[in-house]
Amino acid sequence: RQNGKIFGKENSSETLINISVSLKNLGLGGTCEVVDIWTGEKAGVVSGAFTRSLRPHASGLYKFTKQE
Repeated sequence: RQNGKIFGKENSSETLINISVSLKNLGLGGTCEVVDIWTGEKAGVVSGAFTRSLRPHASGLYKFTKQE
């Protein structure tokens, strides 16, 4: 049984952007813990959707683990 997903996004623009993904679109419901894979830091516990800002030419890679 799978209880997590990976989501990544890059910002190839010259400006700051906001990225957002719904847990439903990831095939997850309820509440998930999110970890930034690049830094290993916990990005929080979310339900519904996850949103972050990405600097120009930056990328984000996040692991979502469903909370039981």
